[in-house]
Parts: sequence; structure tokens; C-alpha cells
Amino acid sequence: MTIFAQPPVITWLPTRKCNLKCEYCRIRSNSFPELTEQDLSRVIAVFRKHLKDSFLVVLGGDVTVWGKARLKRFIQQLKGLNYAIVTNGVLLDESYLRELKQVGLKNLSFSADPLGCLDRARKTNSAMRLMQMAKKVGVTDRHATLTLDAKNFRDAPRMVAQLNRGKCWSEITPYIAYPSHDYDFGFFDEQFVFHMSDYFPLR
Repeated sequence: MTIFAQPPVITWLPTRKCNLKCEYCRIRSNSFPELTEQDLSRVIAVFRKHLKDSFLVVLGGDVTVWGKARLKRFIQQLKGLNYAIVTNGVLLDESYLRELKQVGLKNLSFSADPLGCLDRARKTNSAMRLMQMAKKVGVTDRHATLTLDAKNFRDAPRMVAQLNRGKCWSEITPYIAYPSHDYDFGFFDEQFVFHMSDYFPLR
């Protein structure tokens, strides 16, 4: 028995820029310098040489903010690797998706939230639209990540049912607070904390 994923999964944040402002996310507030295309190429070369059997999850921020030309070059560099690009999809349309598929896009993961307010509702609506477009252009591996917190978790079953009908599998990520503000996904904000006691209404 092993506790390690096979193949190993690597999470990479090549950008912290994003076109949304989800309330629980503070990745964009960090002041790390943006990677250049040359930096990205060097990192991909390391993946290809030493970690080619791994599964690479490309997070952000959101890489679609780079613009079409740069994103297409990035996807072409990933050729031969196992990867999924995670996006809120707001900047994508059917034509754009078709072009990404033509340059090698294989797996697409939709960053979504159960129906919420402000950018969260915009993000959810975009993910549901993107799921249908990706299916239409032939992206075979479609996946959605739902971030749950104290404000939105009760809507999760409805979202998962909708995704299932679209032949899209779902991953549920609870927002659980950590004691430090230094960890991107672990800042403490009581209004969003998903407590384990919240799990029971979801069963």
C-alpha cells in the first residue's frame, strides 16, 4: 500500500494574475514577480527531463490573462506532458477553445464555485458555459473544481448534479483555515471557513 499518488501530481502557479476577485482568494495580493516566457520554458524543461511521468496541474491566477498568442505558445511547450489547465474561463469562447485544442490542449479544468455573489457567481456561470463549449470542440477530459466555504457549501450538490449531466467530473475543495497568513490557501477569515461539521448536510 502506498500513500503517494501514481503518477505524482505537481501543482504549478505560473502566474498570480487573475481577472476575477473571489472573496476567499488572496493569491493575487502577493507581490511575487511575474515569470517571463523564458522562465516558463526553463521550468517546463525541468519537468520534461526529471518529472515527465508526473501529472501537472497548471493553476493561477489564471493563464488566460496572458492573451491568446502567449497561451498558445505555452500549450505548445507542454506537448508530450500530462497536464490540465485550470481556468475560470471568463475570457474563453468557442473559437478560442478550438484554437487551443488545435495547438495541443488536452485536459481542461474549470475553476468554479457553487452559486455565490459578485465574482463568484460570474465564475460559476462561466464554468458551466465553458463545460458545454469544451465538450463541443472535443476536449475529452473535462473537470471542475468547486471551492466550498461557509457561504456557499449548501449549493454544492446542485452544482455537482449539473456537472454530472454534462459528463464533467467534479473535485470539491473545502476552504479550511490555517493559523498563518503566509500560505496562499490558508489565510484565516472566519466568514469563509468551512468547518467539518458543515460536511454532514452535504452527504
